[in-house]
Amino acid sequence: MKCFFSHIVVAGLCTLCTFSFAQQWTVQPITLQPGERFDDIYMLSRDTGCIVSFNGTIYKTYDGGKLWYPKLKAGTTVYLRSIEFADDKKTGIAGALDGQVFRTTNAGENWTSITATMPDTGADRNLICGLAHNGNTFYGVGWWGSSTARMFKSTDGGKTWSVNYLDSTLATSLIDIACLDASTIITTGSRLKNGVRSDVILKSTDAGKNWHHVYIEDTLGGRVWKVQFLDKNIGFASIESHYFADTAVILKTTDGGDHWHKIPVGKTVNNYTIGTQGVGFINENKGWVGGYYDGVFETTDGGQTWAHTYPAEVLNTNRFFKIDSFTMFATYAGGAMKYVNGWSTSVKETITQKSTAKHKLYDAVPNPVGNSLKIGFDLAEASNILLEIVYIDGKHTYPVTRTRLDKGHYTYSWDASDKPAGNYIIWLGTDDVPMVKKFTKSQ
Repeated sequence: MKCFFSHIVVAGLCTLCTFSFAQQWTVQPITLQPGERFDDIYMLSRDTGCIVSFNGTIYKTYDGGKLWYPKLKAGTTVYLRSIEFADDKKTGIAGALDGQVFRTTNAGENWTSITATMPDTGADRNLICGLAHNGNTFYGVGWWGSSTARMFKSTDGGKTWSVNYLDSTLATSLIDIACLDASTIITTGSRLKNGVRSDVILKSTDAGKNWHHVYIEDTLGGRVWKVQFLDKNIGFASIESHYFADTAVILKTTDGGDHWHKIPVGKTVNNYTIGTQGVGFINENKGWVGGYYDGVFETTDGGQTWAHTYPAEVLNTNRFFKIDSFTMFATYAGGAMKYVNGWSTSVKETITQKSTAKHKLYDAVPNPVGNSLKIGFDLAEASNILLEIVYIDGKHTYPVTRTRLDKGHYTYSWDASDKPAGNYIIWLGTDDVPMVKKFTKSQ
């Protein structure tokens, strides 16, 4: 994320269709591959920019998003998650959830792997969820499911890198990052400590050498996901909650991230999984929130009231990218949207079903559970996974496993003999959408 430069990304599929709602949607053909999810975008101007795909492709547009051309095809097993460019608008970095990192020096026309030069040698190495820059300096953070939060830094345009492993008292995973100036940085994530998962925002005033909490709380039990700053003072962040799956909540700061307060957004529609993710404001009053649920929430009064809008095909909103006071881009599961005093997008002409998870999580067995729980799931392709049992009533998280698995069927057992009775969920996080199954524990 550029210095107080907003991101708005939404990924989806599109060719020919027009919708009307709070703003007018108009047809904007986008030549992307069917089934692709797009998690990040960086626009170099109103017309030129790059978008990354979970199928390992980086696309570039020259006409404001009407047409997109593949510039890197790293392979369908490479889940590209983040992209960022330096102030020169030529040097760029793209990160992936399989640990690969790519660099360009000609505005995204050509990309070269720099994975071998990255210094991270620990578990979950080089998994970069979020990128930011100031001048020629790049920062990267990851991974959302990690047990060790780490920040990458390059002061020479991505040629060489260092890595800083944060103390677990600060955070255990990091997701997004924003530079307010050369010294001031904000990063988001979570901390799992003694079974309690806390939403976390950290701030550094010395270019990432030292960090301190500016927000930490455990009532929602999830992760602070994306962050966006309109200027050096006003910023917004989204929360992916575990304990309140049907409620969207964001955070706002007016003092450069030193203090944050919650803004309730509303009840999600057709919430088949947990996860508010994307947040983006075009000014302090008008903004949007989306995630793993149908449509997008919109406010025109700074978050005092929200309207649930936009067609159901728009879901899995992950990032918003603001270009100026009138222009914004967004990505969702299958394509991209553009806002120029009103949204324009292309949406697949014949949609027979809503986007669902690639993978499958089976019902808890038995349910209610007594002394032992069997957990089964199928992976349609290789993925990082984080498997947890969340005690909803007691707001406690029990880790089961965190690893990377190949395609296939997997079963795990969880010892429930000493756990309290009440309501629980199985939470399976993957590189695709997270999946949830509810169950109860008997006495």
